[in-house]
Amino acid sequence: MNHALLLPALLELLAKSALLLVGAAALTAGARRSSAAQRHSLWLAVFAALLLLPLTKSIPPRWHLPGSPAAPVVTVLPAMSEIVLVSSPIAAAPVPPVKKFHLPAPSHLALIAWLAGTMAIVGFRLLGSLQIAWLERRSVIGSSACLTTLAGQAAKEMNLRTPCAIRLATAVSVPCTWGFWRPVVLLPAAAEEEWAEERLLAALRHEFAHVARRDYLARWVALLACALYWPNPLVWLSVRRLRLAQEQACDDLVLRAGTPPADYAALLVETARASLGSGAGWRAAVAMARPSTLEGRVIAIVDGTRNRRPAGRPAAVVGALGMVAFIGASALAQIAPRQAAPTTPAASAAPAPEKAVDGIADGATLGLLPIRSQSEAEDGSVKHFTLHIPIKARPATEIDPADLVVHVLFYDMVDGQKILPTTAAVQSQWAAPPANWSKGGVEELKVEYQLSKPETEAAKNENRKYFGYIVRVYYHGKIQAEASDVPRLLQQFPGKAELLPSAAAPADRELEELSLRAYTIFTQAEKLEGARQFPEALAKMKSVLPLLDRITALNFRWQPQVVAYRRNGR
Repeated sequence: MNHALLLPALLELLAKSALLLVGAAALTAGARRSSAAQRHSLWLAVFAALLLLPLTKSIPPRWHLPGSPAAPVVTVLPAMSEIVLVSSPIAAAPVPPVKKFHLPAPSHLALIAWLAGTMAIVGFRLLGSLQIAWLERRSVIGSSACLTTLAGQAAKEMNLRTPCAIRLATAVSVPCTWGFWRPVVLLPAAAEEEWAEERLLAALRHEFAHVARRDYLARWVALLACALYWPNPLVWLSVRRLRLAQEQACDDLVLRAGTPPADYAALLVETARASLGSGAGWRAAVAMARPSTLEGRVIAIVDGTRNRRPAGRPAAVVGALGMVAFIGASALAQIAPRQAAPTTPAASAAPAPEKAVDGIADGATLGLLPIRSQSEAEDGSVKHFTLHIPIKARPATEIDPADLVVHVLFYDMVDGQKILPTTAAVQSQWAAPPANWSKGGVEELKVEYQLSKPETEAAKNENRKYFGYIVRVYYHGKIQAEASDVPRLLQQFPGKAELLPSAAAPADRELEELSLRAYTIFTQAEKLEGARQFPEALAKMKSVLPLLDRITALNFRWQPQVVAYRRNGR
């Protein structure tokens, strides 16, 4: 997908994410009697759906906006097959290719900002992982009998089946945990010897609850969703709700295990106060208490009427079904551009004049957006590069690819004096075939220019360098747009305002066949000449003269120039 289509796709994802988050917030607000674990399951399903949402863009939409017909199927690439060799030599001073600096388009700047924000968020979190690894290296294994006994009791109460290492460090003052496959619980160094058993047991219960519920993995899911949808403020508000529900769900498990609510609330307040003076290394882990969530947690702990049931399998099934339903609906109901109703060939051949829009001239149906190039220089000159040609369709217009013709013409500077048609190998393909302008109004044509080493003796004596290109777009036989990296080429080699209709065919087809045969024979003659088989090469060249006479007789617009160039060159 090209840049012109990527930004609308991202904006569509933002809109759908906002719709999903608003729906989840309304659902949690309506279910006042639900437990914290059930709310956490809902929010976790929502963030998982947000991560899967971009995958729906790879599925063709099944529902369109009202009035938009199905996109036509195109199996043949339009018209880059016409790379017309037109020109007569002109004198010019050596002009090396000039690299022009252009400010990126606003859509490109928006994409760059979006990507930069995503990388910054993920990079900051990876830095936190490095800090956690540093903490683990500076910690020691807890080995006291009391700690081992209490850890076994807490693990049994939390139904913890995963082995969990308990470590002690002087660099932290708050119990915390991290890890996917080998979870670690890190306690302050004073916890093993100085903490009362009730306090230590409550802390172990809380951290083991996080491990049993795999909350560290849930934090990563939420973080990746924030990195992808960071311009949406609802995502950040929803992350706060998920973390609060996560902590309250663990508090409920601690209280269900027998910890007195008043003592546990006092422990949280003391732990949050201790966190204010500690370092930042533990902040990427799942900590026991933070000041930002303390008030809501304490109120929930001392509220004896709260629902403290675990989420259970039904909540997980409901969340999974809701996620699948939303992803399926999003894949089917993608935003597609409204297209005009099909028209008859007679009507489409003479469209009503329309006003100019961005990239499309007044009265035109198609236009050219800024052309980009990727080049490789060798010996100070361009030998190989790729043109990216974005062709834009007028909004709400159905394009028939069969009526599209694109002329891409390349010119080389020869011996620093003459500008001649290129001898480079040129290939083309659509960036996202088939090109049908049903995905947002822009399709990109990629054209590759490869100036290879000369094969013949005559060509070896030429100093040939890339000079410039011309791109012309025709639709229904009429010129729509043209562009060049060297403006003088447009004046020196003006294009046709209107192409011959394809129905005029007999003479055109004969001309094309004759031109192809003449070119093929000349190519064979050049190879024979390069192999020093001069009699055979001369015979080939003489055999092509009747073909050139016939081409001249047909009086096609550009062929006489080619014929004269060929004759004079031999």
